[in-house]
Amino acid sequence: MQLVHAIAAFLDDQRGLVKPATLDWYTRKFGLLSPLNQHMLSRITASDLRRLWQACNTRMSAYTSFMNVVAWRRLFAWCVQRGLIDQSPACDLRRPRLDDMPPKAISTQDMLKMLCSSQSHSARDYAIICLLVDTGCRAYGIVGLMLDGLDLDHERATVNEKGWARGLHMKRRTVNALRAWLRVRDIQGSSVFGMGYAGLYQMLERTAKRARVIGRSNPHSFRHGFARGMLDKGADLATVSQLMGHRSVDVTTRFYARWADEELHRKHQQYSWLPD
Repeated sequence: MQLVHAIAAFLDDQRGLVKPATLDWYTRKFGLLSPLNQHMLSRITASDLRRLWQACNTRMSAYTSFMNVVAWRRLFAWCVQRGLIDQSPACDLRRPRLDDMPPKAISTQDMLKMLCSSQSHSARDYAIICLLVDTGCRAYGIVGLMLDGLDLDHERATVNEKGWARGLHMKRRTVNALRAWLRVRDIQGSSVFGMGYAGLYQMLERTAKRARVIGRSNPHSFRHGFARGMLDKGADLATVSQLMGHRSVDVTTRFYARWADEELHRKHQQYSWLPD
């Protein structure tokens, strides 16, 4: 089988299991493999992939290069699982270090501004921002949240993210915000919020503007903020990883447990083993 046909089969296999945005992401990442499209899978070597990755790497950020490797590894691992090849040529493809990536979280000050602004403006917007702050929910989970996924009496909800269901745990403030929204909810259907991705991003942009927030305020910045906030308060990494729906603590560490130099200094002063 040629690589181009394997890519098409992989994307077709993933359709319905992952969100459309993820399929688009895979398509873009696999587009970089186009020089090898006509190659037979069994003839593609680790050296072929390494040369191609190095050529792409010259014009991309470390993060983009890292995610290219993630996508390519996923594709060839799938080919092995389907018996198309015996061994993945991407196994030994080394990912770049991401140590210099700055934190991507919304700041605590900006988060509080957006909470306050939404609370006085819209029951729906306030409930959404409470969920983002309190649960680390992905954007896909927010827009796909259904009425039958809510269990407010037990401070829980179930969302579908990345093709599988996971549970959210909520504080009483978030539960109360959701109850307030449900009392005035005036939309048809079973969707809790009745909005898509574009609507979610637009709402956050409007709220940020109204709250005079100029830093990060997209849905994923709240997810980063959730992880960093819990870790900063002393939650262990395994707990945070589970609450975020990660399949591995390594993911939490690599992308979310990242601190600026001043933050590291403050943590050192707080947790140093040396007595004062």
